[in-house]
Amino acid sequence: DRAAAYGMRLAAPAGSSTRFDPGCAAEVGLVPIGGARTVIGFAGLVDGPLDAPGARVQALRRASARGYLGAPAPQGPPAPPGPSGAGA
Repeated sequence: DRAAAYGMRLAAPAGSSTRFDPGCAAEVGLVPIGGARTVIGFAGLVDGPLDAPGARVQALRRASARGYLGAPAPQGPPAPPGPSGAGA
């Protein structure tokens, strides 16, 4: 559920590993991303402050438009292009 997991990361200690096998369901713990809550990367879905006005909605629209599983279908006007130039 991408909407519920927005702004979160796996609750795993640094240096540890978690294996996710294809086709297998797994329950994982999540914790909020800390610090300045600015993320860079994430396939261009966010690339900036997580808590900026509209950032969550735009990221979920981009994920849906790019075919990510678990992303809600876009509603309303399309999201503007992201910082990398990749639009929704």
